[in-house]
Amino acid sequence: MLQGEENVVMKEPLRKYGEFYSWTIIDDNTAIKKTDKSFFFHHGSGIPMEIRWFFDAQQFPDKEHDIYIDLIYNDHPYEGKLNLHKVGKVRIFWHVDLDKELRKHFQGENYPLAQFEKISNYKYRISFIDEIGGDYEEKDPLESVFIPQVEGQKKILCN
Repeated sequence: MLQGEENVVMKEPLRKYGEFYSWTIIDDNTAIKKTDKSFFFHHGSGIPMEIRWFFDAQQFPDKEHDIYIDLIYNDHPYEGKLNLHKVGKVRIFWHVDLDKELRKHFQGENYPLAQFEKISNYKYRISFIDEIGGDYEEKDPLESVFIPQVEGQKKILCN
């Protein structure tokens, strides 16, 4: 061992729980997404830096890189991907087949909560819920309207 060299132990990424933009991390296996128009019409969502660990997406590649994932919706498997950009952005996308299934049930301005249950590394079950800890029931779109927060905007810090 060279002078000043120490044994370095790789630590597990810091796991943060709570609300991060339109995502809420409940525990190691459950994340909730407040859906918005892009979730249904652009088949994907941004993943905040604080919750990358949930999707096993902490790597920062030299160039843009995709990690292929499995998504389960209504007991049917679909393909998706995590897009890791060299500047640190991470986004989750799914193919048109899953997008069509999601759009069948959720149109207009009434956006439900999407629950991502981690089954194993790179495998997630998607379901919809009315509230954290509840199951989804289709409602009259005029009953409630969710106004989504915008992710990816520059943050302004105040002292």
